Amino acid sequence: MSESTNPAKESLTRMTRRNFIKVAGIGTAAAALPACTGVAPFNISKQRKPKPFTIVALPDTQHYARAYPHIFTAQTEWIRDHVKELDIFMVIHEGDITDNNTVAEWENARRSMDVLDGVVPYTLNSGNHDQPGWGNERHLTHFYDYFPESRYKDLPWFGGTWDGGMENAYWKFERDGIPYLVLCLEFGPRDEPIAWANEVVAKHPHHRVIFSTHCYTYSDNTRVGPGDDWNPRTYAGAHNDGEELWEKLVRHHPNIFLVLSGHILHDGKGRLTSLNDHGNPCHQILANYQMLAEGGEGWLRIMKFDPENNLIDVKTYSPRLERFATDEQNQFVLENAFRPGFFA
Repeated sequence: MSESTNPAKESLTRMTRRNFIKVAGIGTAAAALPACTGVAPFNISKQRKPKPFTIVALPDTQHYARAYPHIFTAQTEWIRDHVKELDIFMVIHEGDITDNNTVAEWENARRSMDVLDGVVPYTLNSGNHDQPGWGNERHLTHFYDYFPESRYKDLPWFGGTWDGGMENAYWKFERDGIPYLVLCLEFGPRDEPIAWANEVVAKHPHHRVIFSTHCYTYSDNTRVGPGDDWNPRTYAGAHNDGEELWEKLVRHHPNIFLVLSGHILHDGKGRLTSLNDHGNPCHQILANYQMLAEGGEGWLRIMKFDPENNLIDVKTYSPRLERFATDEQNQFVLENAFRPGFFA
């Protein structure tokens, strides 16, 4: 199920908005969204014909790093082996790289992620389990040790960081003349890195922006807000939740078109589409499988970006089980993501 909203509806209280969704039964209205506004036209017909490409999302790997490292490595080896076939252009880890933030778990995680070095660019989000006290302290020494900025800063796709740590960082790439930017922020971001993120996006008005953070979308197809389980506000070391990130960052920019996150349990899946302040659609997706057998059964998200046909085809696959999940929460199409005229 997806939710299409406008700024007026977004001003409703959280409970009112949820009741509205459930009563009205809003579904696939994203296909009928109005023309995007707020920026000068981007005439895609004058560019090279854009070809589809793939971005893979890795949901919470915490239990793999702790007890099933072979599954973590199976995921990255599968990505490596299918880079050319699927034209995988980037991998986005959605956070909770480890479970208990131990040296042994970080060793396992780095060994698995090392498979991708020199093969495909990847980003890393920090999660609450990557900090002491499962997020009740904001302290990322091991994250800095095993995935330091020095490991990435000379790579052509590296953009920069807020304070020298990879938990607040951005990457840039281009496909067929269309520029993209991937922005990652820490778990429960503080206001300071949010302000930095606003500056980064504002300085790249022609880039299509994917925003990733460990906690944002909730399992009932809304954004994480007051009263929700595992809200970052309930962790001593965290701050802004998903609703606050929408209000302080996402809604203000015409070019943020996709938000990826993990963290939330229940069934670990959710998505909504909201109109930002410029009338442009922003798709927001939750994926988290850690509740399943062996810490998640190896499920990962394969997102095929198809600018020419204006869609993102999302599938869920497990290298561990060697099969796809085909239910509507794991296999779906996001429309109105690449409409001509979307960006200057």
